[in-house]
Amino acid sequence: MKRTYKFRVYPTTQQKTTLTQWLTTCRMLYNKGLAERKDAWETHQHSVTYCEQANQLTDAKQTNHFLKEIHSQVLQDVLR
Repeated sequence: MKRTYKFRVYPTTQQKTTLTQWLTTCRMLYNKGLAERKDAWETHQHSVTYCEQANQLTDAKQTNHFLKEIHSQVLQDVLR
């Protein structure tokens, strides 16, 4: 039998703002990645792989300061 625990989190106002910003950035990255895959398939019948998109993250983090604030593993998981 496994035990489970529930913990209630009470973030401060600053933490709420940061979490909201991170979730918004992750949502936008997911939608942008999905749109890139759909457009590539509809126009060229070419599928864009996860590896291709993950390799573009390093360049995107240089230009987008919102992506810099989020750990790279989280961004990779969003694209997966």
